[in-house]
Amino acid sequence: MIRLFVTTSLLALAAPAFADTITGQARVDTVTIYPGLATVTRLVTLDLPAGQHDIIIPDLPLGLSADGLRIAAPAQVRLGAVNLAFDRLPVTPDQSSPAILAARAEVDRLEEVLRESDTAIAAIRLRAQAAEDQIAFLQSLGQASAGESLTTGDDPQLDIDRAVVISQATGQDWLDVQLVLSTARPGDQIAPGGAWAELRHIISEDALAGETTGMADAPMPLQRNSAVMAAPMMDTAPITAQADFSGVAVTYVYLNRIDIRNGVEDLRLPLDQLSFDTDVWAEATPMTDANAYRMAEFTNTTDEILLPGRAMLHADGTMIGFSHLPLLAAGADLDIGFGPLDGLRLTRMTPDRSTGDRGVFSSSNQLVERTVLTVENLTGQDWDVLLRDAVPYSEQDDLQVSLTAVPEPTRRDRDGARGIVEWDLSVPAGAEQEVVMETTLRWPSGYVLR
Repeated sequence: MIRLFVTTSLLALAAPAFADTITGQARVDTVTIYPGLATVTRLVTLDLPAGQHDIIIPDLPLGLSADGLRIAAPAQVRLGAVNLAFDRLPVTPDQSSPAILAARAEVDRLEEVLRESDTAIAAIRLRAQAAEDQIAFLQSLGQASAGESLTTGDDPQLDIDRAVVISQATGQDWLDVQLVLSTARPGDQIAPGGAWAELRHIISEDALAGETTGMADAPMPLQRNSAVMAAPMMDTAPITAQADFSGVAVTYVYLNRIDIRNGVEDLRLPLDQLSFDTDVWAEATPMTDANAYRMAEFTNTTDEILLPGRAMLHADGTMIGFSHLPLLAAGADLDIGFGPLDGLRLTRMTPDRSTGDRGVFSSSNQLVERTVLTVENLTGQDWDVLLRDAVPYSEQDDLQVSLTAVPEPTRRDRDGARGIVEWDLSVPAGAEQEVVMETTLRWPSGYVLR
């Protein structure tokens, strides 16, 4: 008995062709799923006598490519040329015995019976699932109404239940296959990008004056005042799973074999459950929002990359909403928003604003703006609040910007964000915190503030 393993990348397969012609059916055996693509391994089992043979594998999906094709066979079998036929197969006489023909007919009959049974079973499962979904929905309503009080506890935890949803439209049903998930990203860029130097040049002051004089009459040629370089384009390309950390990527091998029918199913499989120590705080931006938002930060303390994907968020047993989590490397931090805190109310007022000449000699102009930020805590619990606002900034020496605030800002220009100021506040339940800012802009006479 000979077993051929036909593995294709990007869901691509092929059909071999050789001399004593034998037809073999390829059964999907293993599917390895990566972000954005997959490889499918099909198993062909044949009883071959010694000698040279042509093997035809029909009924493979359309639109295949031979680029990612790999064929493996036992050590005692030597493989020759492989031909991928996209249309008609070679005409060969049917050398099947009457017994084989009768067996095939019986297989066809039983397969039809099985398809009818699958349809009936699927209908029953759909009715059962609908009932379960209705019960779950009613339970969630009761849970949400009972979980409106915002409690985070002394040691907040972030629990992540990871799952994968798989659908396939390869043209074939995947029946009784082994599923492997991998964190490798073969579809991404595989080498670093390039660097391109900026071409600079100098021009005489006389020539520059001449160009300036004629600028109103004719457009300046592009090559005379700028360097344009084109960067080269680059192509970038309870079921349980057992994690394997032995290679360059983490793989998850599902111990149970699964079925995914072509084009009609979305199969959701659990992956694992992760738990992280978490910092929880409220973040407030009165410039844009009327209330604060609950934020949580955690560090990926696992030994693997957490792949990106859509997430359903819950806080204190209540569904908050949906988000899309980015790829997170091992050891990296991530901030996640967990919805508004309606009991943390924000206001931003500008009671005083004056402009005009100041000083004995009226030698400079200035604009003074007084802003009051308020955080009112009506949640029934104490909150650490990160309060954020913005003030103007200047890149001209003649335009000076100064800020005085009570209390003093905790941070300014965080992560290089010019003009952003932040305060770390503790706002007890039932209390109110106020920040008063005074921003002054000064510039010489004869100039206009824009």
